[in-house]
Amino acid sequence: MTDLNRLFAPAEGMSNDAIPPRFDEAMTQIQKMNKLCDQAQIPEQTQISALMVELMPRLVKAYGPHGVITMLGALRHEIAGAHPSPDRRSGGPLLAPDNDVPN
Repeated sequence: MTDLNRLFAPAEGMSNDAIPPRFDEAMTQIQKMNKLCDQAQIPEQTQISALMVELMPRLVKAYGPHGVITMLGALRHEIAGAHPSPDRRSGGPLLAPDNDVPN
């Protein structure tokens, strides 16, 4: 398991009560959608952007703006710890990887 996969794995000793209802079903549906996008040759960066556009309002509604800021800050620190040398240019999470930037 990579460091990043470990980051998103359930915490050791986490009870099933902490996992939202129908989580496995939701993950299966999202994974199917990702496969459909891949089969349709929709670029990965486009998929990521669309997921973020769909996700951010839901996060703000569920946790409030400050809760989302706190959550993303904590996630940022965890990811930076797992991957200390960035593989993307600075400027934001929706910026395309260097190898995807048109000439």
